[in-house]
Order: sequence, then C-alpha cells, then structure tokens
Amino acid sequence: LTCSLQRIAAFVPLQHITMATSLHPNLTVMKSRAFDTLFTKIRDVETNSGDFVHYSKRAMRLLAEEAAAHLPTSPQAVTTPTNAIYNGHLSILDTNPDGVCAVSIVRAGDSLLECVREIAPSVRVGKMWIQRNESSADKEAVHSCTKLPKGVKDMHVLLLDPMLATGGSAFGAV
Repeated sequence: LTCSLQRIAAFVPLQHITMATSLHPNLTVMKSRAFDTLFTKIRDVETNSGDFVHYSKRAMRLLAEEAAAHLPTSPQAVTTPTNAIYNGHLSILDTNPDGVCAVSIVRAGDSLLECVREIAPSVRVGKMWIQRNESSADKEAVHSCTKLPKGVKDMHVLLLDPMLATGGSAFGAV
C-alpha cells in the first residue's frame, strides 16, 4: 500500500477492484494484467518459498514503479543517441530525492522498501512500528514507535505496507 494524505494507491486482485474503489474517494487501484498471474502463483499451495519470494518481489516492484510514477515530475528535454530531441519528464526521485521519504511499516513494509530502494537508491527512509491489537474484537492498529527523517512534513511520502487485510495499519499511520 502506498498512500499520502492526497492519494492512496493499492494493488489488489482484479476480482476485488469494485469493492476496493468504493473504500476511499482518492483510492487509485493499480490495474495490471500481470497481477493475475502473480497472485495465482503467490496464492497457490504448491508454490515453494523461493518462488513465493520471487513472484512477491515482482508484484512489489510493479507497485513501487507505479507509486513512483504518481510523484511530481518536471519536463526534461534530452538528446538521444541519434541526435533527436526527446521531450520527457523526470521524477522528483531523480531531480530532488531528498524531497521524498519512503516510510516502511515495520516488518512487512521492509520488503516493499527494498523494491523502492532498487528504483530510488537515494530516497530518504522512515520507519513506523504499527501492529494489530490481536486481543481486541476490532483488531485496531496500535502504534508503538516512529523514526522519520527531519523535514518529513515537507516531503512526498510513500507509505509502504504490503500487508493489506483491513488496511488498519496504513490508515493508522496516515
């Protein structure tokens, strides 16, 4: 799950998109045909642990790339090897990586953080420890501690929580 106060993006199996889009007006459901295959492999009882990690990382990489694509960009003209001009865009991850913070909800969020760091090695990192209260009927999120970089209030934040059951941890973090 990736979220900010303005936008929430989640990847969910395609059969749950109708339900997910009614959860929040700023919810963006990432649609990719790749998820059907990846979730089939991830959920298969016959999938061994090595393959589970492989397919999970592929899904998280797709999510990390899509989350990065939702960050601000600026126009950038470049010269191609054929001397043609290409008018593209650069992400804030390229132009001002200190303006972005990837906040991992420890422990599951750390696996998604690895994927974000692969595409943005210089991104600032924060950590939040949030767990469900298993003794409560509502299983509400319980916040234990937070470590964020200075100036995070002025940064674009990618909140990383690949564990999407109720969304309580991510909602509590926001």
